[in-house]
Amino acid sequence: MKVLPLRMQAEIVARLDEARERLGFKTRMDLFRKSLADYLTAAGEHEVARLFTEQA
Repeated sequence: MKVLPLRMQAEIVARLDEARERLGFKTRMDLFRKSLADYLTAAGEHEVARLFTEQA
């Protein structure tokens, strides 16, 4: 496993958490994985996107 650092302003994190809750995600990581899978799928990277959906 590797840890990927992700820094953002506290206000952005608070707003992100509000959106995450409204969208029904239990954790930020769930939201990030789904977002990455969706982006990669839209960009045509289906095989890489599948790696994120398999972890969910």
